[in-house]
Amino acid sequence: MSDLLQIHVPKTSYKAGDTVSGSIYLFGKETQGQEIAVESVSLTFTGRLSPTRYWPRVPKSIQVFAYKKTLLSGPTTLRIPSIGCEDQHSWPFTFCFPFDCNAVQHDGPAAPPLSLFNTDHNQPLPPSVSTFSEEKSSREAVSIVYELQATLVSPSTTRYFPVSYVKRLELNLYTPRNREQPGLECTNRIQRITCQTSGLFPEEQRELAKRPLRLREKLGLKSACTDHLPKATFDAKLQTLSSAIIGEPLPIFLHIDYHLETSPFRAPPPVHLKKVAVWFRESTSMLVPKPGRVAGEQEQAGWIKAYQLAAQDFDKEILLVNGCLDMRKIMDLTLKDDLIPTFKTFNLARFYGTKVNVTLECAGKDFLVYDNYNPCTLLAKQFDPNVTQYVQSATPAVVINDVDDPPPPYETIEQPAAGWNAGKSSARTL
Repeated sequence: MSDLLQIHVPKTSYKAGDTVSGSIYLFGKETQGQEIAVESVSLTFTGRLSPTRYWPRVPKSIQVFAYKKTLLSGPTTLRIPSIGCEDQHSWPFTFCFPFDCNAVQHDGPAAPPLSLFNTDHNQPLPPSVSTFSEEKSSREAVSIVYELQATLVSPSTTRYFPVSYVKRLELNLYTPRNREQPGLECTNRIQRITCQTSGLFPEEQRELAKRPLRLREKLGLKSACTDHLPKATFDAKLQTLSSAIIGEPLPIFLHIDYHLETSPFRAPPPVHLKKVAVWFRESTSMLVPKPGRVAGEQEQAGWIKAYQLAAQDFDKEILLVNGCLDMRKIMDLTLKDDLIPTFKTFNLARFYGTKVNVTLECAGKDFLVYDNYNPCTLLAKQFDPNVTQYVQSATPAVVINDVDDPPPPYETIEQPAAGWNAGKSSARTL
């Protein structure tokens, strides 16, 4: 009979270090006015990290803290109050969310070496989590639950075991960030592009640049010679920050650096942006028992969800890229509000990655600049400069070339409204 007890708290969302105050009261709609024998009324406050995998072995959860208070000691007899008098039998309580995990409660097996998990006993509380590998599937899931559990123990009517009435209430723990803006550590993907075509000539000289194919070229035995054609060389650099804020646009920058010393032209040829596609990946990892005869061995399991965050085709409105282009100004890259900040703990971890592909056009030829998934640390949407928070090392910057320019200063960008290019001219310079 969980409805015999009620738990009242003024709010259900907290951060580490917050005080949880409320009251437990006795009430039952169907049993009001009846008397009940009570041995004790107690309240426990716990936090548990629970991976779930039903095959071949069910993992054990880890209890990171546990507190218990006895609110009433019997034996005694209480009358269940009627509607409107619920506070006749009530017991106030106060708990405090700890800042750290309680290492004593980490009674599970040790994590394998060189794993993605945090084996340090002195680590912060992770945020509340409840997620599944697939929609409406519980075969693989992870949960981090912080819970109040009220228990009323009544003497046994059969002289064997006492009767317990339990009421549970989950509390949400969020982990605010203590820095206003993410760091400037970045990942660079630099791709050198060489454009060699007659399209680099002025229009009146393009016909003169054409020459008849030789016999071997006509027969396909040799590719057409392009040595007489002009050549333009430039570096296209995709730059993503190694951290971002939930609910805000993902910072992505595109740099175009020309190599004029290798070009016969005094002015660099125009480079236009044609297509952009941004993918986002969520990686959830958990520690589960390893199949086999040896008990206690564990292995890493989990799942990955990848989806396209944004994509845009600029064929209708040509964008001329001049120097550095901030992608947040031309497309909506806002991260969803319901994402969980990056974390790793004893047996659970959540990581993120981003991937960007762009198509550039120069002198009528298309060039694809592609990238792999790069790590991105997600910071909480809530900002609290006074919160006590562990300093997590930033994701190391990855430079795929010998050039490492810092990104432009981070600034809040207003997203373009729908139909932002309506009524604009057919070419823009960014």
